[in-house]
Amino acid sequence: MSSLLYKRSYLQMLLLVGWMALLLVGCKPQGPSQPELPTELALYDRTGASMRVVSAEPLDFFVTVEAPTRWTLTASPETWLSVSPSEGNAGKQEVIVSISANEGGERKAQLTLSANGKSVTYAITQQQAGGHTGGGGEYGSETILGDVSLLEAPKLSGHSSAYYITHRVEQGQRVNFSVEYDVFYHHPIWVCYSADEYTSQRHTGRSDAWSWDPFVPSQYEVTRSDFKGYDRGHIVASADRLYSEEANQQTFYYTNMSPQRRNLNTGVWLQLEQLVQGWARNSRLRDNLYVVKGGTLREGETIGVTVGGITVPRYYWMAILAQRGDHYQAIAFWVDHTNPAQVDRPRTIAISIDQLEERTGLDLFHNLPDNIETRVEAAHPTDDLSLWPGI
Repeated sequence: MSSLLYKRSYLQMLLLVGWMALLLVGCKPQGPSQPELPTELALYDRTGASMRVVSAEPLDFFVTVEAPTRWTLTASPETWLSVSPSEGNAGKQEVIVSISANEGGERKAQLTLSANGKSVTYAITQQQAGGHTGGGGEYGSETILGDVSLLEAPKLSGHSSAYYITHRVEQGQRVNFSVEYDVFYHHPIWVCYSADEYTSQRHTGRSDAWSWDPFVPSQYEVTRSDFKGYDRGHIVASADRLYSEEANQQTFYYTNMSPQRRNLNTGVWLQLEQLVQGWARNSRLRDNLYVVKGGTLREGETIGVTVGGITVPRYYWMAILAQRGDHYQAIAFWVDHTNPAQVDRPRTIAISIDQLEERTGLDLFHNLPDNIETRVEAAHPTDDLSLWPGI
């Protein structure tokens, strides 16, 4: 009996020692988890952009490097541009870019990030001496935080009260839309975007992620109460950007909103939005569809302001450029805010791009080659109705 008790006690002791060993192993402090390394090479600033237009004044700003292996960052030319650090190990790191004052004409530079035989670039344009923050020469004193070379982007106004922003998604790798917003009117001058096979997909729904645009100073912020009596009407529609949740959320920035009467927002404006969305998803019509939308803000072309001081346009418009292969075609629409009912045939409110430019004073699709721009902007959509299904 005593032998049996002894064996039982011995086994219990072994089990206890085993459990204690397991507890000691389990409680052993673990080292810090290692962050995942980037799989692709990337170079972008805090706005997510891969280009920047800066003033003639000296400037320091940050760019972010992402590299799966050891990297080097070079500046060209080095006479007025430098980076620190200029090399590093695999991972994600911010680098400071230092630009000296410009005492001459406009000048351009490029940062090149290289790793493992691959490279990506970041373009910098510094405006001429005597210019202003953000823009250079033709852009006056406008604050520029976007890509002016986009095909869909009209020529900028150059207003000192204007902010030009290109919103990006997917860690800055994809353009979502661009807006030229005038804080004097608390209203966008225009908003533009492009659609292709990827961005015309529908993978998400309406987010209702109402918020102020993070790239416009909060002192100019407007909120829901400032639109009292009007709908918060999207310029780039929520349904234009359904390819990702992030892309849809950005359409709810208040810099993309206009105070619209309910019967316009749910009337002819909605009718045109749905028509253009159909074209965006029609691969027989386009490889790429470039769209610009806006409302009139000039004196005599508004119907007042909201209780919050937001200008209410008298007219709204859309401009659409379709590209398929080497063929381009364009169409525009003009809508009266005071006559908002849906139309039997959208062709009745269709005009040419030239006509729209004459009415708005804007220079649309100016980044097209001149010969193509002249031809497509002069063509009236009713010249060949078969080019535009549904009108």
